[in-house]
Amino acid sequence: MAKADCSPGGLGTKNDEPQGVAVVIAFVVVLRSQFDWVVRCPRCGMVGHIWASEDEHAFRRNPHFDIEEVSSGFRVKNKGFSALDTEIVCEKCNVVV
Repeated sequence: MAKADCSPGGLGTKNDEPQGVAVVIAFVVVLRSQFDWVVRCPRCGMVGHIWASEDEHAFRRNPHFDIEEVSSGFRVKNKGFSALDTEIVCEKCNVVV
């Protein structure tokens, strides 16, 4: 039977058992850009807003682009990886704005 190690650095026995466990906790803070995107239908002239957000880190492949809210009268047809490749449609005219 192994004797317990009561020294300040020992947390177990004097055998080849692990003497302690290191716990590492990392917090990653990701800043998000939020913006109000004004859209206008080219056919009927209806104006609306799209509230969106994405990560601010340029080194990320996927900026985690999210559409938070869409004004009534518009809908998201195709959400892309960024605002540039996202299609918003006027619900009245079914035209991409």
